[in-house]
Amino acid sequence: MSDNDPCYVILAEAGACAACVITGTSPQTVAKFLRSAKNDRVELVTVTRARELLKEYTDWKRCNPKIPDRDHDGQFDCMATWVNKATSWIGGTNPLCVDAKGRRCTNGGHFQIAHDEGAFPVRFWYGAGGETKAQQRKSIASAKRAMKLQYPWRDKEIINAHMRMKVRP
Repeated sequence: MSDNDPCYVILAEAGACAACVITGTSPQTVAKFLRSAKNDRVELVTVTRARELLKEYTDWKRCNPKIPDRDHDGQFDCMATWVNKATSWIGGTNPLCVDAKGRRCTNGGHFQIAHDEGAFPVRFWYGAGGETKAQQRKSIASAKRAMKLQYPWRDKEIINAHMRMKVRP
């Protein structure tokens, strides 16, 4: 794949949310990609332009999260609180975390940037993170494993009850 190869992109509000390189890809895969776009705007661009559009969309999505209409479910007042309490407070709950500057925080790097720029507290909402069902299952399993490591004296039923309590439909 070279930077000048043709590539289809699905345009979004800012940038592009998906791309499919034509060169070296089977015609069936390209057709499937175009079918999945349905009513979305599809454009033919180069691989270089597709990379730019995908980065633009990723940056836009991080800086413009859809914040729920309700009050936040909690907040991390400082980086130390996030480091020590994230797993037990929000682990496996598909949370939406937003720093004081309105940016989505999805990983440790984002929380570190918020810390460096003085953008704490980071507020969170349970169940508003936009994870797919598969990602939610993986996240819940990971949180259960972490809870077992942090609290080995707890019974499985207590851990499961704790996880059910935090996960909202």
